[in-house]
Amino acid sequence: EQPAMRNDLVLCCTHGTKDKCCAKYGYKTFKALASTVAEHPLP
Repeated sequence: EQPAMRNDLVLCCTHGTKDKCCAKYGYKTFKALASTVAEHPLP
């Protein structure tokens, strides 16, 4: 039996037709998250 895999997942909505806030803030939030994870990888 193989041990369970653990993967961290960070989601960020950028789909503007579903939610206007996702369109307004989603891409900026995504860029900030991507930069932060690059500098400080998830455990």
